[in-house]
Amino acid sequence: MLAEIGLIALAIAFLLSVYATLASLYGGQLGRTSWVDSARNASLLVFPLLTIPVLVIVYSLYAYDFSLAYV
Repeated sequence: MLAEIGLIALAIAFLLSVYATLASLYGGQLGRTSWVDSARNASLLVFPLLTIPVLVIVYSLYAYDFSLAYV
């Protein structure tokens, strides 16, 4: 259960980082500040979404749950 939550959060963080890169390039080329602001907000969401898989791995280490590949 926890591994799936971490994997989903990691996938969403990846998709958001790709979106932030493309939206900032698009907004910068056309001078649209709304796209650049959207890219900034997406990149701000990446950090909390990357924190979730780290907490899942730390909890698995704490609980001696060695079913995950990285634990």
